[in-house]
Amino acid sequence: MIAARRAALAELLSTVDGVQGHLRQPGAARPGDAWPVWGALERGPGDAYLSTWRVIVVLPGDRADRAEAWIDTYLSDLVDTIDEHEDGGFVDRVEPVLVPIDTGDSPALQITLRTE
Repeated sequence: MIAARRAALAELLSTVDGVQGHLRQPGAARPGDAWPVWGALERGPGDAYLSTWRVIVVLPGDRADRAEAWIDTYLSDLVDTIDEHEDGGFVDRVEPVLVPIDTGDSPALQITLRTE
C-alpha cells in the first residue's frame, strides 16, 4: 500500500512541467526535484485508512526571487495535477521549508496531501 502509493506519486510528479519525481530524496537534489514522504495512517470509516503524505519540491536556492518565480510558474500545475489525478490526493497545505542537500540547506516546498 505505501510502496505502491509512493511509486505512483513519484511518477505523477514527473508529469508536471519543471518537476522531476523521485521515489526518495536524490543524493544530488536540484531545483524541480520532488519526492513523496509518507507521514501517517489514520483510521477512517470501516476498515479504510487515510494516508498523509508530504511532497518535497526543491526550489532554486541562489536567490529568493528565483524561488518565488519558480513557485509562480509551476505551483498551480503541480497542485492541480495532485488534486485531479487518481494517483494523487487532496492537497491540504503548501509551505516553505529548508531541506538538506549536498550543497547545504536549500529552500523547498512541502506539499501536504491526503490519500485513501
